Amino acid sequence: MVSAAWWPFCAAIAVQALVPPEDAPEFQHRGRDEKPSETMQSCRSLPHGVKLLYPPLHSPYPAGRPIMVGCPDGWESKNYSRITWKIMCRGSGGWKAENPPGCKILLCQHLLDDFGAWRGARHFNASQKLSCADGYVVEGVSELMCTSSGRWDRIPGRCLPNGGNAELWRSRLRYSALLSLMSLLATAVVAAVACVGIAPSKAETGQQGRPSLPVAIQPTE
Repeated sequence: MVSAAWWPFCAAIAVQALVPPEDAPEFQHRGRDEKPSETMQSCRSLPHGVKLLYPPLHSPYPAGRPIMVGCPDGWESKNYSRITWKIMCRGSGGWKAENPPGCKILLCQHLLDDFGAWRGARHFNASQKLSCADGYVVEGVSELMCTSSGRWDRIPGRCLPNGGNAELWRSRLRYSALLSLMSLLATAVVAAVACVGIAPSKAETGQQGRPSLPVAIQPTE
């Protein structure tokens, strides 16, 4: 028979026995043969915009243990003189560092076309696709992928008329320019001939450059 004085103590032991050790916050999840130890709070994910370099750990990251991080693929350091940083989990998902990491997203070059538009994103692993205006088609590559170095994976295409045949397009441009030049020359020649036809001749102006008098015609007998 348990004395009434011991009842609160016994009740507390009974309640604690109902809580599995691995679920209690003051114990780590352990195997059957492992001894319980105090759990240090950890961080489940790295800070945004960095990747783990050393040591090779997996989430969750233990608190109090320093790790080396750097910029992930498709990012670059804001300060090019520093590309790695030492950080440490301080528990509750927070991190601390003497020099906080500074990485920014690396973007590929902005694409432009005179007769079309490139649509899509410009960050790493993103793509852009060229759409041409009515009457124009793409000559070359119409879809590009942004690489981790901030460069497009191929040379961008362009929008051209007439089925995208660049030589045909250029030849027609040259032919059109030639027709315009010939038309201009023809106009100049016609104008020159007209001016010559209007100008008076020497016979009409006389030897001294003055108009000659009309000669009377004598009637015949």
